[in-house]
Amino acid sequence: MAGRVAVEVVAPVACTESVEKVSQAVSRIFPGLTLRRVEDDLIGESPSLDILERLRMQVRARRIRASARTILMKGVVGDSLIFYIDKQAAYMGRVSFWDPMERHMPRPLMVRVRTDRPLDVVEWLTS
Repeated sequence: MAGRVAVEVVAPVACTESVEKVSQAVSRIFPGLTLRRVEDDLIGESPSLDILERLRMQVRARRIRASARTILMKGVVGDSLIFYIDKQAAYMGRVSFWDPMERHMPRPLMVRVRTDRPLDVVEWLTS
């Protein structure tokens, strides 16, 4: 996919959660992503969509492409794609998209992809 790409994953760490377990949740969905602590969050950044490959493979393997596409399309705003993943499911190594219109707690993993072509990223993730 041509053009600029920047992927950011933000994992909030609640006072009742273990930083290590939240870090494990992130690494099970985004292996190889280096995290840094910023206040109450763990943040990881990548200049490549490669960090989303495991997520993409799970969408395909679990046959949730249509529902994933619907949720992801809601997150396209300007030059960004923003979506959320349930932290507890991620800890178990599974992708479960979190719809901010339906749930309120606990705070999920937030993924922001900045790119000139966010619709192409949605297509890539769900094809």
